[in-house]
Amino acid sequence: MPDGRGEAEVSAASELFWLGEAGHSAGRWVLARPGVSRRRGAVSTAALEQRGVDRALVRQVTADLMGRMEATGAQWRTPGGVGWLDVHHVPVRRLIAQVVRKLLQLGTHPAFAAVPGAIRPVAGEALVTTRRGSAREYRYYTVTWSAVAYLLGGSLHRNHAYDVGLSRSDAIVPASSPAQERAAGPAEVVGVSWSSRHAATLEPVLAEVRRRGHSTVLLDLASDPAQQVRAEAAGRVAAVPGWRLRLHGGPDACPEAPTAWGRVATVAGVQVSLERLEFLASLVVGLSAGCTQPSWRASGEVEGWLEQQLAAAKPSAVVVASDINPLGVLAVRAAERAGVAAFNVQHGAWLPGSVSRPALLARYQVVMGERDAVLARQWVERPDAEVNVLGQPRFDSLSGADREGQRAYLLELLLRAGWFGVRRVLMFAAQPVSPGQLREQIQVLASGVRAAGGGWGLVVAPHPAQDADLVELAAAAGGVPLAVADAEIGARGCLAGADAVATLASTCGLEAVLLNLPVLELALPGAETLALAEQGAATACSTAQQVTAALNAVEGGAGGPGREAREAVCRWSGTSAADIAELIIDRATPGAATTAPGECSPHARAAEGVRP
Repeated sequence: MPDGRGEAEVSAASELFWLGEAGHSAGRWVLARPGVSRRRGAVSTAALEQRGVDRALVRQVTADLMGRMEATGAQWRTPGGVGWLDVHHVPVRRLIAQVVRKLLQLGTHPAFAAVPGAIRPVAGEALVTTRRGSAREYRYYTVTWSAVAYLLGGSLHRNHAYDVGLSRSDAIVPASSPAQERAAGPAEVVGVSWSSRHAATLEPVLAEVRRRGHSTVLLDLASDPAQQVRAEAAGRVAAVPGWRLRLHGGPDACPEAPTAWGRVATVAGVQVSLERLEFLASLVVGLSAGCTQPSWRASGEVEGWLEQQLAAAKPSAVVVASDINPLGVLAVRAAERAGVAAFNVQHGAWLPGSVSRPALLARYQVVMGERDAVLARQWVERPDAEVNVLGQPRFDSLSGADREGQRAYLLELLLRAGWFGVRRVLMFAAQPVSPGQLREQIQVLASGVRAAGGGWGLVVAPHPAQDADLVELAAAAGGVPLAVADAEIGARGCLAGADAVATLASTCGLEAVLLNLPVLELALPGAETLALAEQGAATACSTAQQVTAALNAVEGGAGGPGREAREAVCRWSGTSAADIAELIIDRATPGAATTAPGECSPHARAAEGVRP
């Protein structure tokens, strides 16, 4: 999932000035379009956004505000009783972090710090808007400076609340009707997927469950047709009707913008209305759509559909590939209400700072490596949760990767782009960040390749959820042997043929480590990485010069990480799918478990880092 980095550069430029006599408290603060009401001492909001703030303080204040909202917003629950901030915790937290950042930046303005107070918003400016990212489905929500003014007590104009960009966020969801719905039918194990990465993680496990004589069904909640599951490849599949994910609608408790002040919190020396903050959040959860950001109304509809499927299947186990995302939360909670054992299989790389509270919900957690087990033990919600280190099913097939065929594909891409004489290939596993960030990342790598010489070329591979057209635009780096991999191939389909792999936080970096390929961890300022370099599994590169040095080292014979570093990253024996299937059958079948959690079963030993 996108991480919200770089969201400070989002709101339309405006100017903040004091309408009144300088040095006197009689007057008010006003936001206006640039040049419309220029006053002496006016400060540009764009200039305010460039002012640095303490990131630790942003996280601390954001966590405090989230806690206040969770305590007072308990009445907003799905029909199944799941709290709105359990389902939509991540997008709301990102939105509030933007608010906190802007308030701290506002506090650095000496004139405002001297006379803080309400601000009159820009006439006609929306409170929450969207900006384009490189993700196909995910929407980046933006708090404008008029929203900050509204939180501080500014009056709300009629056309402030909504932005048409929010309501367009369902464009990728295919239409359907209630008449197309049908129950999945009986199944002992139910998988829940909403992306190609989830399906690729769960399908091998479900296949192993079936091989052991147990029936399965995969509930496909993908709203992007490109992410949907092919039934012939996954056994029995039941897809959620798209109309459920197209619905808009927020919590009934927040139907329109509040004008009363109500509960307040102090941030950066000024008082902020919590009711108004909740309203801003309700705009996001009411107008978003699709499986990655379902609206509040869509969440309730999907929850009802999940309950119908579980009632028809009567399973012993439900397995998901992420119980942090909105649909994963709904699936695990539905399983719990039905008395069904819930399993979460880590499908992608985890970052140490990506979770701000106990967020892993399923009782049975399956993680890739020991470094992930450390995070999982910090993040689990249940005191009786089991953490099992069993690797990643998608990686079982890595040992059979066609390195020669993939290398031929990479060289052919560069030839098609008009580049001859390339002898070595650096492959970059891109991720769906903002276009500006993507462009910066590719430029750093391209500059490093240019200086390295030695016949190096660069191939950029789009993420499965990424807009490939934006990748093509970002990759326009003249003078460097560069090509873009086909979207249907992606990084997973060609990384084995590279001489080195570059990544920030892509799971493909883990695959490259397991294949013993040199990995360049692109640690640009302000970016989060997988911290592979800290474990000796990658080379940290924050500049083009460091990229060049790393490529020259590869040219000089430097190889990939050692066995110890690989083991820390992921337990890789080629049997992860079978091991996870065994765990599911063992734990989900009443009376089948031969040992209690934490004793000496193979799974418990793996959870403690001891190899069976």
